[in-house]
Amino acid sequence: MVFLTNLLVARIRHYLISNLSMTTQLSSFS
Repeated sequence: MVFLTNLLVARIRHYLISNLSMTTQLSSFS
């Protein structure tokens, strides 16, 4: 159960970080 929660948190964190880097790249372009 804890392992699954950690996996979910890691996936969400990875998604947020990739989203954040994408938005910063877009804002730096414009």
